[in-house]
Amino acid sequence: MQLKHVLLSASLLLIIAPFTLLARPTQVEIRYPAGTQAHDPQRDYFLSVLRLAAEQALPDYDITLKPIDVTMYQARQLMNIQSGVIDISWTMTTEAREQRFAPIRVPLMRGLLGYRVGIIKRANQPFFDLINNTEQLKTLRTLQGHDWPDTQILMAHQFNVGTTSNYQRIHQLLLEDKYHFFPRGVLEAYKEVALLDDVRYSVDTRHLLVYPTAVYFFTRHEDSDVHRGVTLGLQRAIADGSFQTLFLSYQQHKQNLEKVNPKKRVVHCLTNPLAPASLNNTPAPYWYWNDNPDFNVCPRS
Repeated sequence: MQLKHVLLSASLLLIIAPFTLLARPTQVEIRYPAGTQAHDPQRDYFLSVLRLAAEQALPDYDITLKPIDVTMYQARQLMNIQSGVIDISWTMTTEAREQRFAPIRVPLMRGLLGYRVGIIKRANQPFFDLINNTEQLKTLRTLQGHDWPDTQILMAHQFNVGTTSNYQRIHQLLLEDKYHFFPRGVLEAYKEVALLDDVRYSVDTRHLLVYPTAVYFFTRHEDSDVHRGVTLGLQRAIADGSFQTLFLSYQQHKQNLEKVNPKKRVVHCLTNPLAPASLNNTPAPYWYWNDNPDFNVCPRS
């Protein structure tokens, strides 16, 4: 009788074991950039989103996040993914980038990186107040980072764009009147000026550049578990509202968005020749303007 009980127990274990194994989460380690991000005031926010995605991926994926101390410009971020130094990073999407790397198509900034206001020399604000259309704005000397997709977008629209890789000097160029206009995302510009702690700088109150774009997490194409785990976590966070809550819980976001006042600005609607066609298929709730009509200021394709 005892032997029969042992055999029955063993048989049950053999039956249950496969289901137990199936129920175990997939173990995934994700190395992410934790070093100083050049000109990335949103770094802490992106890391919070990544942590939220890891939490939400359970019980299907047990994601361990491992910081890697690297200092990177945008182009360097992707090179470090390609070479295997890190497994994931965040940057603006382009058709070329989506061919080389695997995008996780959730706009981390809800489309607002394409809403650009200018950091300027404060004394030049009266001059900006006299500009009434895009053609006039194009005549100003506009400054951008040398490896930013934004640079190519503005050049495609015949803006008078100059570039630099020396971010430590980029604001000084405005004071020297070598450049007039330094477009930055609406979630970045105001904090950036505050950090400068110099009354000679301000954010232009007159103009708003708008073009369609998104910041995505990117992984290597072959890292399917990394891609699937983060994608699942983000989708769940959007479905239960925790992603949107996190987005607005950042005081910097809320304060900056209150200062923009798109309806009171001259809006310059631009196309984005670098954008992948898939951008048009993004679900409407992913975009900030879907539930904030004051930001719905340009036609959507």
